Amino acid sequence: MKQRLAAFWRRRAALPIACYALAAAAWLLLGVWGKLGDIGLEPWSSVPVEAFACVDLVPDPAVENGYTATSLDPQLILEGLSGRKLRTLSYVPLFPVGEPREICLYYTNRAGEPFSQNKRVFPKVQANGRYVFTLPQGGIAALRLDPCSPADGTQVTVVFTLGTVDLNYQSTLPHGLAYFLPNWYQLFCLLLCPALAAAALDWLRAVWRFWRARPHR
Repeated sequence: MKQRLAAFWRRRAALPIACYALAAAAWLLLGVWGKLGDIGLEPWSSVPVEAFACVDLVPDPAVENGYTATSLDPQLILEGLSGRKLRTLSYVPLFPVGEPREICLYYTNRAGEPFSQNKRVFPKVQANGRYVFTLPQGGIAALRLDPCSPADGTQVTVVFTLGTVDLNYQSTLPHGLAYFLPNWYQLFCLLLCPALAAAALDWLRAVWRFWRARPHR
């Protein structure tokens, strides 16, 4: 076994192979950890829009389930979740008047914690028009949905076609291979970072060999 290991490390590609193998193993472990962490997720629930605290977002009497933004930062806030285990928030909107500049979801993990840009996620739009926000693992204390922030000088009306916002909607939850399939950015990192690590380790090895080969007084 020791001879095989010694022969492996003598190969020119030994460091890149080892770095990529470690990255692949770490990614698989993260996937398993994510899957185990999602065991016991809260069941799907639909929350009426009226249950949220509306900030600068008023019902439009001319449009069923329609709400009009009265500022550049309309919000729907849901508090008192008490560390509930949530992974997705989703809704199906229409925008009959104007297009939103930005749509995002803020979250907090502790009661009384202020919302910040460090804890926000952006939606992915499914083929059926459902906007899906995927939250990181961990308990959620409060949510703030910014459903239709308009550009300056424009008016935006958002229609919640179902009249609800869905928490942990079944078809939006990660499942199966979704825990192990990287997105494009993660794939880029998985390809680049092991190569950079291998290059850095090879340089350090060369420095070590040079230092050891020097005559010492």
